[in-house]
Amino acid sequence: MRFLIAAAVIIVLLVVKMVWSMGRKYKRLLADEHIVELLGLIPALKAAAVELAGEPLKPEDDPRTVVTKAGLAVFYSIQATEEEKSVHHLSFSYAGTPMAFAAGGRFLHVVLNALGTIENLKWVAHTGA
Repeated sequence: MRFLIAAAVIIVLLVVKMVWSMGRKYKRLLADEHIVELLGLIPALKAAAVELAGEPLKPEDDPRTVVTKAGLAVFYSIQATEEEKSVHHLSFSYAGTPMAFAAGGRFLHVVLNALGTIENLKWVAHTGA
């Protein structure tokens, strides 16, 4: 019986630690200072995406990829379609771990507003690990 109580206490402590850790992560990512930093990176990111439109990703030093001080990684690429239109792809991740859909949606909204393209949004896809 003592074993079950000890196991339950350990599980509860692990869950509390996980929730506390996630709260700290998202508080840091959604802080005003971080959003301002992200907005400052958008012009160079867009210029690189336009310049390298259709080119494959070069992970080592691709200018279409940035990582903020808080650990948010952003990748922006542009691909042409057969209809002579273009598809803009924005990808957000955090330290190689899945990000909550709500947080990713917030970053997408901020970036699309900064680019002035939010009214042209056609679809959003979410992938997770």
